[in-house]
Amino acid sequence: MFFNATLDDNFRRVFYIDSQDGYIGKDFDASSDSLCISQTDFAVGGNCQYTLAIGNMNDAGFAANSPIQFIMQFKIGYPMLDNEWIWDGDSAFLVSTLGFALAPNDSCTQLANKAGYANFDGTNWNYEFETGGCPKMFLGMRCPSIVHMGGAKYKLYCGNNQTPQAASSDTLKPKFVMYAFGKRYPSFDDWEGMNLARNINYLWPNGTLLTPADESKMDDFTFFAPVAGDSDFQIKYTKMIPSSGPPFPGTTYLLNP
Repeated sequence: MFFNATLDDNFRRVFYIDSQDGYIGKDFDASSDSLCISQTDFAVGGNCQYTLAIGNMNDAGFAANSPIQFIMQFKIGYPMLDNEWIWDGDSAFLVSTLGFALAPNDSCTQLANKAGYANFDGTNWNYEFETGGCPKMFLGMRCPSIVHMGGAKYKLYCGNNQTPQAASSDTLKPKFVMYAFGKRYPSFDDWEGMNLARNINYLWPNGTLLTPADESKMDDFTFFAPVAGDSDFQIKYTKMIPSSGPPFPGTTYLLNP
């Protein structure tokens, strides 16, 4: 299981922990109780010891990730629709929201929201970089979510927020989708890019169109095509933020595959 967490420096990274029950994925505790609940469990040598999968520029062995300090809101992609969801552990790609060490005055981008792209070589996750030293980025992207559509075709859903890092917070995050064709494991340049990303229309149960402000209340979402071999049936699991009160989980489903 891959997950996002912070260490004592409050910078987010990507970690993983191996299950103790194979592909069932309900038990990550090496002891007999099957619960990971205490700091002792997660400590080095504990029953639920985790491993750093993608570190930031300050972590040993990850200096190549400079100037990345925050790695969050990530999704992993592979041809899951063709192999009944089982990942072989050899190849994959990952899209994640990034935070830079020098923001808001970073030379790579002035935007608050951006997503980087990493490829898995069987051992390490390697971000793709431009020749000038900046990560290749989808500028304005927030909360990416990957959907395999079978063969060498993928969708990438995301929120789009073009607010500069130094500006006041803009809560508008309308949702967009882009595609990649031709490779079972696409690279960054195989995607259409934010300039060609398509706007998504969301409807209330009565058929009324959601406004961009309404769409922006759906955050930290994941899309699934839960039926093997069927890319038309897609469900979105999302955090929904009401006008008052705590967020709650909700779902949407694709009407026009």
